[in-house]
Amino acid sequence: KRLLIVEDERETAENLKKLCEFEGFSVDTAYDLKTAVEKFKRHRYPLVILDLKLPDGCGIELLEYVNPKETKVIVLTAHGTVETAVSSLKKGAFEYLQKPINFKLLLKYLKRALDELGRLSEENDPQEVLKELVGNSPFIRRLRETLPQIAAENKNVLIRGEEGVGKTFVGTLIHRLSPRREFKLVKVTVGGKSEAKLEAELFGSSLGGREKAGAFEVAGGGTVILVGVENMPPRLQRKLNEVLETKSFYSLGDSLKKRFNSRIVATTSANLYEMARKGEFNRDLLFKLGQIDIEIPPLRERREDIIPLLEYFIDKLAREQGYEKPILSEEVIEFLKNYHFPA
Repeated sequence: KRLLIVEDERETAENLKKLCEFEGFSVDTAYDLKTAVEKFKRHRYPLVILDLKLPDGCGIELLEYVNPKETKVIVLTAHGTVETAVSSLKKGAFEYLQKPINFKLLLKYLKRALDELGRLSEENDPQEVLKELVGNSPFIRRLRETLPQIAAENKNVLIRGEEGVGKTFVGTLIHRLSPRREFKLVKVTVGGKSEAKLEAELFGSSLGGREKAGAFEVAGGGTVILVGVENMPPRLQRKLNEVLETKSFYSLGDSLKKRFNSRIVATTSANLYEMARKGEFNRDLLFKLGQIDIEIPPLRERREDIIPLLEYFIDKLAREQGYEKPILSEEVIEFLKNYHFPA
């Protein structure tokens, strides 16, 4: 039951520390945002009590580094900053509490957070995760067998297939099955944005007097999924190749070298090998990204999976919406069995 308290008022921090230690928590404290980020990146606490108003920034910035499935953050907010607290919930905080602190309510939130972490831990049990790979086709059966081993290996993964086959979904399962799951999973859509915006999103930026962490720093020892990697501009391909080579990178506008420790899962609907042969994609980068290569066939080539997937999603939606599960007619089933399923 490790807990990080981030609070700049030292008397408040000390009172919180004593209370939580009395309740059996192992407590560390940080009095500013910089120290909190450094400590969190080192230890990945399952519980954080976070004051929003800190001397060197807004506490909400710490949430960029938090995986809500592995860490529950209870935000402390003074009167007049409730809107910011609500915004923190949207960014992954578990609950917020107004000052002056109601210690009884705080302990109630901490207990709820522990219960939620226990439930999520059960959901991330490998056998439960693999149940999300729905289907009976030879490909799905083989993927269920090999995915835990792929996840355990410290290698980058290239996932290929048509649009809509579930490439990002499989990448997410790899992260959840891997030892890296205690760190953050960050998804970056490569296409549809300027080169400068993509570069800042990946590497971070301190330009314009405002420091913004990039995907590689936020993920830390976790996983970065590059969605549609074929859309990466040539200069950034070379830069990413150098990062994977040296295991280090620089944020834009920063001379301080940062350690790269993330796993890359890249997805593509293009033929990257043909693109590399034509000089349209960096060969060295392709080699580093494709240490493990997975090709997902389209659903029209795995017809054994159609009805199990249909049943899975109907059951899921019925439970979520509180409806009785509908019974499908034979006509609907036959139509879907014979549907072409274009990407």
